[in-house]
Amino acid sequence: MTNENQMNSDYYKKIFWELRIEIPKDKADLVEEFNLKSGALGFHEILYEEDKIQNIENAVQYYYFSFEFPIKAYIVMMLALLKIENCPYIIQETKYENFLKNMKETFRSFEIAKHFWIVPEWEAEELVPKYSKEDHFVILRPAFAFGTGLHETTKLMIEMLTDNKYGVYENDRILDMGTGSGILSIAALELNAHEAVGVDIDTLSVESANENLKLNLRAKNFSGKAFFYKDNFSFYHSYYKNRPKPDLFISNIFPEAFMANADILKDILSQTQRVILSGIVEDRAEEFEKWLTQIAPQRKFTSKNLRGWFVFFSNYEIN
Repeated sequence: MTNENQMNSDYYKKIFWELRIEIPKDKADLVEEFNLKSGALGFHEILYEEDKIQNIENAVQYYYFSFEFPIKAYIVMMLALLKIENCPYIIQETKYENFLKNMKETFRSFEIAKHFWIVPEWEAEELVPKYSKEDHFVILRPAFAFGTGLHETTKLMIEMLTDNKYGVYENDRILDMGTGSGILSIAALELNAHEAVGVDIDTLSVESANENLKLNLRAKNFSGKAFFYKDNFSFYHSYYKNRPKPDLFISNIFPEAFMANADILKDILSQTQRVILSGIVEDRAEEFEKWLTQIAPQRKFTSKNLRGWFVFFSNYEIN
C-alpha cells in the first residue's frame, strides 16, 4: 500500500497530457472505447461549459495520458481512423492538481442507484451526516483510474450489486477484476460483504483504490475488509488455491480483456455462484453473449442496458 502523503506528492508533481475533444454525441462511446483501449489513464465528460449554452449535439470529453505517450501523432491517427477529422481538440500539459481542480468544479454527489450515493471527497463532511439509515454511499477522490460512477457501466454494476437475486449477499466474498478506483469493491463492503478483493494491472489504479478505501474507512465501520492487488486474471488461481472461492465475481472491463482470458474466466464461471460482467458496448453485446454461452454453457445469463452499454449477470444456483 502506498503512503498517502507520498502518493499525493507524486500526483501533484507528475506531468500528464490532457486531451480535450468535442465530438458528436453519437460518436462519444466509440471515441471513449478507442482512447481507453489505446492507453488513456483517465477520462471524464461534461455536458456543458460554464461560458457556453448547453451543448445539444456535441459531447466534450477529457482524456489523460502519460507524458511519455506520443499524443500528437496519436490524435492525428485516431481522428482519421474514426473518421472525425473535423472535431476540434486541444492538447496541453497538465498536473494532477489541475485535473482535481477541474473535477471539483464539475463533479458533484449523485444517486447512482436507489438509496446509493457517490460522494466526492470535498462534499463528504457536509453530506454524509445527512444520509438516512437506508442510504448507502461511497466516498471518492477522483484520480486517473477508471471508476467515478459517472459512466453507464459503473451505474449498471452498482445497480446489480444492490439486486436481491444477483448482487451482494451479507458475508459474501467478492472478486473484482479490473477494480480501477475500487468503487465496486468499496460498494460491496457498504452492502455488507465479508471480503472484497480488487485486482488491476495498473499500479495507479491500485493506489487510487487504496486511497479511496482509506477515505471510506474514516467515515464508517465496515463489517468486512477489502484488499487491492496489482495483478491479472491469473491472480484467481494463485489467490484462491487454498482459500474459499468467491461468492460473487464482478468485472467491468472491455470484451477483449474477457476473451483474452477465456480459460481462467471459464474456471471462474464454473466455480462462482453469482457473476456480474460489464464494459460491453451495444455493438458487441450479441457477440459477447454468444461467447459467454460457449465458455459457460451451464449458466443462463440475463442482460440489461443503459444508453448503449450492457451488463450481463447470472446466478448459478438459481438458474
